[in-house]
Amino acid sequence: AHPLPDVLIELWSEVGELVTSTRTDAEGNYQFVDLMPGVYSIVERTPDGLFEGAAQVGLVAGKAMGQVLDPSQIVGLQLNSGQQAVHYDFC
Repeated sequence: AHPLPDVLIELWSEVGELVTSTRTDAEGNYQFVDLMPGVYSIVERTPDGLFEGAAQVGLVAGKAMGQVLDPSQIVGLQLNSGQQAVHYDFC
């Protein structure tokens, strides 16, 4: 698989509100910054003409956090103050 640029990635609150969105860079990476502590879901909007592959839960403070709901959605990502979440991937 190769990285996909310009894919829409959304961040949702646990109450179903869209918090923010971004697009993947040339290497397929994305980031959300300055988030408040809370429980989030990450949604990938699969580009037209492509099919959903899989999602992979990443790490918060070195531990797996969250659950793959379907190939385009990871839920239950709990962040406390100052924590970073890494390697939440879609393919």
